[in-house]
Amino acid sequence: LKDGPAGPGRPTLRFRLAQSTGGWPEVVQMLIAVLERIDAVDERTVREAGRAHGGAMALGEFPDGVIEGMARLGFGPRDISTRADERDHARRVSFQSCPFRDAVAAPGGHTVCVLHHGLIEGMSAALGGHLDLFEIRDPITAGCEMRVRRDRPD
Repeated sequence: LKDGPAGPGRPTLRFRLAQSTGGWPEVVQMLIAVLERIDAVDERTVREAGRAHGGAMALGEFPDGVIEGMARLGFGPRDISTRADERDHARRVSFQSCPFRDAVAAPGGHTVCVLHHGLIEGMSAALGGHLDLFEIRDPITAGCEMRVRRDRPD
């Protein structure tokens, strides 16, 4: 927003925090509520669904394709690999944001984390690697970690 001229100099610029651009957080919360009511849906089933979808969405080379896939979903991955990880032909990543934090914080929200666990497993497998660490942290502060490793070192 620009204020009209009130004297010499440039007009004052004012900014307003925008509201959410869509209804995705509410839709995700509704889907989680539906899943909680279905007796046949358990963590194994959700993780398998994540694996299948992850395999289908895998693009690029391992491990960058996995990291880029999570970036496309809005997780803000940051490489925190150590020398030990590099010797193991692995990449350790911390997620700087959780685009589903409101849904994860709601009852049954752990299902979202299980789905993402499977998603990373599926992308990793499709690109020639595997997930050997997935550590869930508080979605408000983010910082969940993953460690992916090449199946056969180059």
